[in-house]
Amino acid sequence: MSASLALVGPAGARAEKSGSPDPVATIVAETGFVDDAYAFDGGGSRLAYINSDAAKRSTIHVFDVAQAREIAQIDIAKVTTNPTSVAFVLDGDTLLVTARTDRARPDAPHIAFVVTFAGKVLRRFGPASSIRLAHVDGVPLVVSFTKEIKKTGTTYRIVANRL
Repeated sequence: MSASLALVGPAGARAEKSGSPDPVATIVAETGFVDDAYAFDGGGSRLAYINSDAAKRSTIHVFDVAQAREIAQIDIAKVTTNPTSVAFVLDGDTLLVTARTDRARPDAPHIAFVVTFAGKVLRRFGPASSIRLAHVDGVPLVVSFTKEIKKTGTTYRIVANRL
């Protein structure tokens, strides 16, 4: 199975015959599929997307939109094959990835990790019921929510960690 992702030009850029925007670039997954998780950096010049097969392979591709070329490939399969989100963080050459621990279970715990374009995992978070990236006063935080149900009651825990 293959998938493609088309990036279109600025508003007003139109193809003469179809009336739709002209693609800036088309990205085709050679194998597997392009996951739902993707992100643009703060300036909108780079796109991070994930190509995986949901079983053994999961790779983040970083694409320079202006130059219409790939600038990094990051193999994350040793950490997860179930990514749910990706975001540019810190210096912009670092990504935060969140993932479920089990793709088959929608209620499965989540993990998160910070990875460089070179593939080095700098930090891990979780497991937790959910994990999100947040910003408080411009400071990026990884926020985890955990719900623990016991006979004595339910405990809810929210923890915010700096990257």
